Amino acid sequence: MPSARKLFVFDSIHRPNLKPPETAHDALPQIRSIPGADEDAGLIELLDGSLRRIIRLTGFTIPPDQRGFTAVDDMFGAILDCLSEKTSLQLLAINRPLDLGEHCENVLDLNAQGNAYLEWYADYTRKWFSRVCEQRLVPRKSFYLILGAEPSQKSSREKQIALLDRFVERVSKILSKAKQSPEVLTRAETRTLIHSCMRLSYPSGLREAPVELMRASTMPDVMVENGKQFLVVDGSRVSVQVVSSLPAKLRYGWLIDLLTMECATSLSLHCRIGDKNAVRQRAAKTPSETRRRANRMISSSDNSLIEMSFYYSIAPHVAGNDKQLKNWQTAAKDKLASRSALITPKCDQFSAWTSTLPLGIDAGGIAHVVSHTDARINWPLYGASCGLSIGLPMGFAAMSNEPVLYDHSKKPGIFAVGSEHSDLSFFNALMGVRLLTANFHVVYVEDGRNSLASLQEVLGHELVNDCQWGLPRKVALKPHAVVTIVQPQQDLSTFLEFLQDCTDVYGCVNKPTALFLPSSSEWYGGAGGARQFKKLLEEVQRLGILLCSSEVTSRLQSANRIIELLDAACDTKVILPQRTRHKRLVRQFLQHDRKSWAFEWLGMDSSRDNGVVIPCFMQTRTDYGLVRIIPSPMDFWLCMQNDDSGIEEMHKMKESLREKNPNLSLVDLARQAVYYLGVQQRDFTRS
Repeated sequence: MPSARKLFVFDSIHRPNLKPPETAHDALPQIRSIPGADEDAGLIELLDGSLRRIIRLTGFTIPPDQRGFTAVDDMFGAILDCLSEKTSLQLLAINRPLDLGEHCENVLDLNAQGNAYLEWYADYTRKWFSRVCEQRLVPRKSFYLILGAEPSQKSSREKQIALLDRFVERVSKILSKAKQSPEVLTRAETRTLIHSCMRLSYPSGLREAPVELMRASTMPDVMVENGKQFLVVDGSRVSVQVVSSLPAKLRYGWLIDLLTMECATSLSLHCRIGDKNAVRQRAAKTPSETRRRANRMISSSDNSLIEMSFYYSIAPHVAGNDKQLKNWQTAAKDKLASRSALITPKCDQFSAWTSTLPLGIDAGGIAHVVSHTDARINWPLYGASCGLSIGLPMGFAAMSNEPVLYDHSKKPGIFAVGSEHSDLSFFNALMGVRLLTANFHVVYVEDGRNSLASLQEVLGHELVNDCQWGLPRKVALKPHAVVTIVQPQQDLSTFLEFLQDCTDVYGCVNKPTALFLPSSSEWYGGAGGARQFKKLLEEVQRLGILLCSSEVTSRLQSANRIIELLDAACDTKVILPQRTRHKRLVRQFLQHDRKSWAFEWLGMDSSRDNGVVIPCFMQTRTDYGLVRIIPSPMDFWLCMQNDDSGIEEMHKMKESLREKNPNLSLVDLARQAVYYLGVQQRDFTRS
């Protein structure tokens, strides 16, 4: 983490409170209208004549080194340069608890393969991952910039809109350059966002159109009751805290802890241009040493001063739970205190809450006047996650504990790199189990290490096409088989015909095919191998097969052409724990200096954490991050049997079960051994 920067606060300005609502229904007394058609760019018009537009962005993945924070610093500095006396800026991060129960029901096919054991396993995986997510109360974050243009007696409304549009255009270009995917919300999206921020009983990302603004100041179906300690919004108690004192030393990302709270939260940062003359006048009333320092810094600085206000709202996961609300209040206060920041003991809750809505209204708080350089450190919009919002459960983001999912529906596939064959075998087995629960037919090219040996025992002969002694014709493929194991084939045309047969046979029963290709560089590394391998990848893509390839790190340099083909063919890369001597090879493979910090976290000269959790670096086409791949207790024993650490315990469990029931078949014996060992296994997610 980069060193801290000493902060000098020139002044603190107390914002006036808003007039509290006259009735519980007057939730938005500041909105005059949101004009236009639903598909038009959203424009919020406030009672004082101010105008607002909202930009949605992706947020940065947390970069814990100087190079990563420099990129954030430069981007935020450029955005602050766009501010003027007639414009304002609000940065808003919204967290809402993420419920994966219904999602997992859709992704994990509960009628998997028409097999009772796989149906049970899919249901178990869904319930396990849903329970873990609920236990962690994992949030889903969304990020917005609310850009404003203030009214002026000398400017018409048309000129004010033109000023706002130029402001939006400049900021959007800066965000696009930083790969933040800016998107100006439409009128319908703007109304939906405001409505979902007030209706806490609704999930984030509300699809239903909200109730129209029937009159200028009201959203009729939202109840807001003002109180001294908290508000009651939509039946939920909401507490808002105002940062009254900034840390004496600022660090990049000092607000990150607030973004990983496991409850519904909103973090709002308001920015405006500071008035140097007003600061000088107020500094004259302070002790002489402080006054001289302030005047000296103001005079020597060519950059502007920035007024910044911080608001943080908390809503319990369970509505009406006062004890839970107090616990989260204390937790937020402690997190800020650990950064040497303080909150206002008492503040007007309605004014502060309104300041957390996507309206660009700054009221009831304290504006801290800081230099332009210091203001740039306060960028709060960090994603702290990796992966996609839909797909198969993989694990959790290292920084935020958010669930990381792999979208198996998007071809072409995933490419894993690890220093140890044991890590790759475990990863391949885990991915195979996940894909089976999603109704895939898995074709595994045997590399001599038999990564799916334990899976073969559990599934049994009827569900496995064991083709290690030769490729069968189409008629020989078992229609109910879910796994096919084959040997690497020197005759490419024969293997391509076999893949065509697999897609024909299992595609007829709506089973997509996944092809596991471990150690491809060993089998296609000879003369003409790259040309053959390229043809294989082209055919895999044509047939719509999901590709899962893996290589040991030491092969990255010796098989350049094969690695290049895999790199281009796979949209997701997973870097498993690395040995120190392989550090340079992996950095060259990723071809991006900004990501090099990840390998310190991966644990050089180490493998799985306690033999269970795999720390890894995951990179998709659009995102990257640090991930802890966590198997369920059943996954652990299903995938670990071919490791020395699990063989002995598995053998003892089988012997014990056989003594109790000598008539158990080999398949039932393997399944019960996995089950009972899994029941006894500790929950890895709590480590």
